[in-house]
Amino acid sequence: MEGKEILAVVDSVSNEKGLEMDSIFEAIEIAIASASQRHFHEDAELHVKIDRESGDYQTYRNWIVAEEEDPEFHIETHIKASESDLEVNDIFTKDIENVVFGRIETQAARQVMLQKVREAEREKVVSMFKNQNNNLVNGTVKRVTRDNIMKNYDKIFPEYKFINHKGYGTKYHIEQLEINKSTPIHRRSFKIVKNNMPNYEFYLNKENGFKDLAHQLVGVKYIKNNFMIKDQNIEFNNVITNYCLIDKKNNCKFVKVLDNESKNLKKIDIDNSLKSYISENNIKNNYTIDVISVKFIKGKKPIIKVI
Repeated sequence: MEGKEILAVVDSVSNEKGLEMDSIFEAIEIAIASASQRHFHEDAELHVKIDRESGDYQTYRNWIVAEEEDPEFHIETHIKASESDLEVNDIFTKDIENVVFGRIETQAARQVMLQKVREAEREKVVSMFKNQNNNLVNGTVKRVTRDNIMKNYDKIFPEYKFINHKGYGTKYHIEQLEINKSTPIHRRSFKIVKNNMPNYEFYLNKENGFKDLAHQLVGVKYIKNNFMIKDQNIEFNNVITNYCLIDKKNNCKFVKVLDNESKNLKKIDIDNSLKSYISENNIKNNYTIDVISVKFIKGKKPIIKVI
């Protein structure tokens, strides 16, 4: 893993799980050392240290200093005192070349990291309630369907391929941040996001920049309100309806987004343009239409309102 990938993972997992960054760094250090172990003798002792600023890491190997006559002396785990300038039973440490990870090593490291993160989560929960012994505590169990949310975000931001990496700091995700800049769903607390924030000129110079941004902002707004995207950019009679959304009760909502350059449209015009689509998709009368205006003014937050 490259340094910037490690920093992105630490930022992402720390924010999502509410854990200290050091806990995540330590989990990754253990994971890399564990995955590297398969390239050495089974008794070899390895450890990894990650630079907290750059994300670069170095692998180290330990040997026990011993006399060669010692019956437990083994070349893979021990080193002679004369070769180390240390006392017997001291630990001799040397930096070694980092192992180049393939698919198997990457999977192994990921599993170990996830295990260590889960352990850190449990420790955090235990620490929160260890002083509540013999007390009755109420709680709520909440299920967060991150994968489903990411499937919907993937439809709005297809170039980022959220459906593959679920928003985590993979190499591809980082590359897209550097090329296409961050999106409205990226957390600004992440260093990689903060370094790739788009400005007004970025959208001004980008083809359909503000039109696409308006579309994205509105889509994100509805996803956060528990809607799922059924279809996008439905065009009929020169009228484009940006979204066909479904709520938890399977009710349908059509959304038309107006940006700085859009002509004003009435709901009746949009309704008429959707007749064919509604018939073909067997949508009953329980559908609604929203027209959302998004205005962009340099130096100010976008103004989003229902018309």
